[in-house]
Amino acid sequence: MIRINLLPPTQRPQPPTRVRGGLLLVLGLICLVVLMGGLWLHLKSQIANLNHEISQLEVELKRYAGLAQEVEKYKADKKILQEKLASIDRLKAGQVGPVHMLDEVSRYLPRQVWLTSLVHTSNRLTIQGYSFTNFAIAQFMDQLAKAPDSRFSTVDLSYSEHSVVGKVPVEKFEIICTVKL
Repeated sequence: MIRINLLPPTQRPQPPTRVRGGLLLVLGLICLVVLMGGLWLHLKSQIANLNHEISQLEVELKRYAGLAQEVEKYKADKKILQEKLASIDRLKAGQVGPVHMLDEVSRYLPRQVWLTSLVHTSNRLTIQGYSFTNFAIAQFMDQLAKAPDSRFSTVDLSYSEHSVVGKVPVEKFEIICTVKL
């Protein structure tokens, strides 16, 4: 088929030129390069900011590591101190009982009796000593057992034997008491 163009030359369509298409392609490439360059600069500044923030955080982490060591040291010192205070409290609690027990024994001790040994184990007290008479030993045992505020519930005579101390005849004795805590 044959084509004939009857339109006047001014109204005829111009065939596309290759220069115009190449120009658009070059402009598109330039825009793409500028866009990629801007994106690269933006990412580079973000990387620099993040690296700076990382270095600041590392410095702060080192500082906090030193503080954490000090805190651990203080915790260890506090634990040791609490253990010492608990030991002191236990000693104070244990100190009250023997003092009161000795005070009570000395309060009920007759003049004719003197003690040579007091041994306290758990709830048992063993008293050894000398007396001029068996009557004084019996009086001492009676006062320990029957005192209204006495700590001693069971007072038993383990033995009483005749002995001589410095050419003086005496009675050597041992009393075993149960102590109320």
